[in-house]
Amino acid sequence: MNSYLKSLRTYLKTHEREKIFAGLLICICGGLSASYGILLAVSVVTSGISGSSFLGALPFTDIVADLLLSLLCFATAVPLFLAGYLLAESHYGGIVIAGIFGIGSFITSIFGITIPALGLTISVLCLIGTLLGLWGQRKTIRTKTRAPVIEENVMKLCLRLCGLIAVGCLFFVIAVIFIRGMYSVSWDFVTKPWPVSWSDATAIIEGVKSGIIGIGPQIAGSLLLCGLCELISIPLGLGSAIYLSEYAPQNLLTKVIRFFIETLAGIPSVILGLFGFTFFAHEFGWAQRSLLGGAICLAFMILPWNIRIAEESIKRVSADFKAAAYALGSTKLQTIRHVILAAAAPGILTGILLGFGAAFGEAAVVLFAAGNEGALWPSQLTLTSSDIPTLPGWIYGAFRHLTQSQDVTQGGWREQNVAFAGSLVLIFIFLAVTVAALLVRNHFNKKLAGT
Repeated sequence: MNSYLKSLRTYLKTHEREKIFAGLLICICGGLSASYGILLAVSVVTSGISGSSFLGALPFTDIVADLLLSLLCFATAVPLFLAGYLLAESHYGGIVIAGIFGIGSFITSIFGITIPALGLTISVLCLIGTLLGLWGQRKTIRTKTRAPVIEENVMKLCLRLCGLIAVGCLFFVIAVIFIRGMYSVSWDFVTKPWPVSWSDATAIIEGVKSGIIGIGPQIAGSLLLCGLCELISIPLGLGSAIYLSEYAPQNLLTKVIRFFIETLAGIPSVILGLFGFTFFAHEFGWAQRSLLGGAICLAFMILPWNIRIAEESIKRVSADFKAAAYALGSTKLQTIRHVILAAAAPGILTGILLGFGAAFGEAAVVLFAAGNEGALWPSQLTLTSSDIPTLPGWIYGAFRHLTQSQDVTQGGWREQNVAFAGSLVLIFIFLAVTVAALLVRNHFNKKLAGT
């Protein structure tokens, strides 16, 4: 902490006061824009929970539009912070950015696009900072920072902001789902069965609150479906990876195989779902939605994951391990089984678990090929003729049926929260799978290192 304060004091001593003041004004503008974006986002979330906003009337009547405005405020804050730094460093780029935002904020406030007080405040501060920056350019009391150093600092700041924005988006999504779904999640909610009809939204909400109904069959169906999917995809994916990395020559056939693997990875999941919906029913006489048909389609979806991750893990195994195995008289198959796969196990298992998480959260494939949103647990489970209830399908059905013809400002938010509760359970399961993948990888890495 002391080193940072010392660096700050040194920075302030080596720069002119008007430049520091100009940069500070623009940074204040960025802080105002970011603060309003945070308040707007929190207000949208509270409006979704309680039906009312602590900011009063939101700028738009549509929640998506308000969230987009919130993101726009965050996006506006980033170049303002950069302009503040550039003005402090006496860089012309800061003057240009501050001037553009000053004029733009004035125009948007005049036409009522933004809050007039906020827009005019940012406009005045930006224009004052622009004038101070121009005033500071007329003299050079101290040695300026070289332009390449300034550009490098700006690039480092942009890269840090990119990382923070990516992480911030993740936490924002999780926070919204957690806040809106936490009141409906309970042990009964994740274990009790769901009723047959979606029509009575009020009865469903009261049943969730009282612990009478839940999504236990949907969770069990998703676990069963994804488990069967992995039984299909793991042998195919691991076998393909071993062939491509250890046996396949680098010829046209190998290039064609790799091309189609990449093509399979890029096929939209809805296409795979439609394939399962029609192909298995017409060609094999199965039901249009079935456990085995959905598992095969999900296996096609995650197969490129398993192949690519397993192949890269096998290729990263040190050539010295292979040479030592061959020197001891091992055959190629023995080397692959006992040396290469053992060394590549952390990456292979991580890819398998991450593929399981991706399959568990897939909605389009399971809705078309495994079971629709109204599917219930079958009395007699069969591989080819039973619709399977799944958690992603239930979330889609809950949001579509329970919020149909509902006004968010008139109470429809309560029905939406039931769907958010299912989404929260799905996120927890996915996070559990991800944590399990990390633990498995770390365990095998320590085992390989002998610790």
